[in-house]
Amino acid sequence: MFEEEDVQPIHLGDYFKVLKKRKWTSIILFVIIVVAVEGYAFYLTPQYTATASVLMGRSMPSAAGFQQEMLMTTASQGLLDRKEYQANQMEIIQSHQYGKMIMDRLNLWDEYTPEETWFTDLKRTWFGSTEDPVENFLENLEIDRANTLVSLIEISFTHTDPQMAADVVNTLLEIYIDQTQQSRIAELTNSAEALAPEIESLRRELRAKQLEMETYRRENNAFSLKETNNIAAQRLLELNAATTSAKVERLVAEANYKKAIELQQSMPESLDTLPQILVTPTLQALKTQLLALESQASVLAERYKPDHPKMLQARAQIAEMRGKVRAELDHAIDGLIHTYDVALAKERAMLDELRGQQNVIGDLNQKQAMYNILQQEVQTQQIVYQQLISRQHEANIAARLIPVADQIIDYAHPPEQPSKPRKWLYLCIALGAGLVLSLAFAFLFEYFDRTVKSMKDIEHDLRTHVLGIVPKVKWLAGLRRIRPYTVAKDFPYLPVVEYFRHINGSIEGVTADHPVRSILVTSTSPREGKSVVATNLGITLAQDGKRVLMIEADLRKPMTCRAFGIPEPAEGLTTVVRGENTVDEVIQATDQANLFVLPAGPEPPSPAEIFKSPEMAALLKKLEQSYDLVILDSPPILEVSDSVTLSKIVDGVVWVLSSGQTEKERAAWAKRALDTIGARILGIVLNNVRHPRGTTGYYSRS
Repeated sequence: MFEEEDVQPIHLGDYFKVLKKRKWTSIILFVIIVVAVEGYAFYLTPQYTATASVLMGRSMPSAAGFQQEMLMTTASQGLLDRKEYQANQMEIIQSHQYGKMIMDRLNLWDEYTPEETWFTDLKRTWFGSTEDPVENFLENLEIDRANTLVSLIEISFTHTDPQMAADVVNTLLEIYIDQTQQSRIAELTNSAEALAPEIESLRRELRAKQLEMETYRRENNAFSLKETNNIAAQRLLELNAATTSAKVERLVAEANYKKAIELQQSMPESLDTLPQILVTPTLQALKTQLLALESQASVLAERYKPDHPKMLQARAQIAEMRGKVRAELDHAIDGLIHTYDVALAKERAMLDELRGQQNVIGDLNQKQAMYNILQQEVQTQQIVYQQLISRQHEANIAARLIPVADQIIDYAHPPEQPSKPRKWLYLCIALGAGLVLSLAFAFLFEYFDRTVKSMKDIEHDLRTHVLGIVPKVKWLAGLRRIRPYTVAKDFPYLPVVEYFRHINGSIEGVTADHPVRSILVTSTSPREGKSVVATNLGITLAQDGKRVLMIEADLRKPMTCRAFGIPEPAEGLTTVVRGENTVDEVIQATDQANLFVLPAGPEPPSPAEIFKSPEMAALLKKLEQSYDLVILDSPPILEVSDSVTLSKIVDGVVWVLSSGQTEKERAAWAKRALDTIGARILGIVLNNVRHPRGTTGYYSRS
């Protein structure tokens, strides 16, 4: 519909404006929420919670004299740690069985059995079950760990009677202690009896193992195995050391051998690069002689040419000496190869002897290991047998001397103050929820409010110039002696009149290059204040000395004559256009100097035909010559087509919108209608604006 909208930054002040605008909505919603929640809290029946504390699983001295956890003395609890035991006991306390026992003792069945109603019959018919009284009772029972470090738990019960709440908790403690004591005695007794067949079976197994170990020891002479094994082990150490030494010799010889093979394949030209392993005394002497010959050849080369006999003799001697060096090197390489073969043969012989000794040691170790296994099995069986005998003895004593493992720290007492409802908590919730919801609804209403509210909305959404605003002040709404239509005449001293003067000044400013003699004042929809704006603009212009004519162009609902207290005459605009009267005959003077009114006249069958006629355009041109400004108070744009038709023949259009009333979409449609015919929109007057701080207004409703 329009160009792409610009993203406008949101300022903190915009939020405060929303809250100020919606303050009564927020306050009323806040009060309703607080009153409703607090009323509900006061309506609830007070409930009292009684609490007792129990120390679970304390330690006790066993029959053997050392400290042992009570929960570790029975076979069924032997694998449980303190936390697991505590969790299991808490589940037992909250069990269905305990609930039935308490209800039987305190005769609570009638209280927690739901009454037979049509609803319970319906549930039984459709679902085949009803509420369980025991489950209803257990819903009020609460168990919690007070301190996990010392296994302290708290048992609480909530009831409308404080004495009954305490009685339920204390009865539960009595039942729990009694049941726990009997259960532990039975477990210990059963544990001792259950150990008897295990002890007998283990005794027979122990005797059989002892006989098996004795037989094996005699058959394998286990008494001398250890000494023989020591001698063999010593020999194995010696062979291992000798094998290691032979391996080292072989590795050294192998390295020399590989280096010799490499040297034999590529004999170096310079004797200086020979490895140290090949340098023998003979080779060293030959190298010395070779160096001397090469030195003599260098001296001769300085005196003689290369083909001189002495140079030829010197080179021959050097070649002969190099041949001797190579022969000596070949001899040294052959010696290294022989040394490697000897070292390799020695290493293999030592490895064979080492493997043989290892086999001897392995056989001795196997026999010794088998004997050790049998001996260890016998010792293990003896330890287990002794432990079972001791455990059976302890269980028999503990069954007769067992103390109470769970200690009651505090019994429950009737509470003096109710635990529910927590009225202060309800109040906090009400205040918080009321505040959040009231603020949320304020912004929600503002979000869904698609009306024009400010000059910023007009400039941003309609892209139209704002001529000015007309404020709204509620305290003037009840003063009936003030008529909004003529406030500029009746109360010219009120600051609101300055807003109309400002609008007139804005009109003069936007029309400075092209002055206007006629303007059309219209609105988007009814009850937006166009007639109030039109009459007061005319009054302020007349007060400035200009001759102003106001035309009642709203033929269906004329307001101008009524605004000035002029009886609606039978003749007017319609009779003048039809030629029944002259304009001078129907124009009415007002009690404001320089201000005149052209009444609407009788309503025609088709007002649009009146405004489309050439006579209407000619009449308007004639009136423009007689008056400084002609103001037409026309119908709303979206109600009828009269305003659109009239906008073609006037010099400009003043468009009135009502803040918080005119919807943006309808305003956009109205602007499109005016733009389509090329109407000259001088600007928009925003009516019913919540006035800026420090100013006053004159009416709250147009």
